[in-house]
Amino acid sequence: MHLVIVRKTIANVLEKHSKMDFLINNGGGQFRSELKDLSMNGFKAVVDLNLNGTFQMCREGKSNIKFQQKACLIIIFITFFFQRIIKP
Repeated sequence: MHLVIVRKTIANVLEKHSKMDFLINNGGGQFRSELKDLSMNGFKAVVDLNLNGTFQMCREGKSNIKFQQKACLIIIFITFFFQRIIKP
């Protein structure tokens, strides 16, 4: 996820609501394929979106909700990718 998009998303929320009381971070992506069919570039794209995107949203979101007396940051990781890597 690009930092410019993250910052624009946060700015849009603040413009509409004037503050952030919470951030529910549920971004992610995956390729539904078996391990033998997944390219390294595909795997890197999943890691980039799931880890780096989550980190960027949390970092930018936290900087905007830390001034609230009560705020909440929720991170949700759901991936179907790993269910298909190894078949029993």
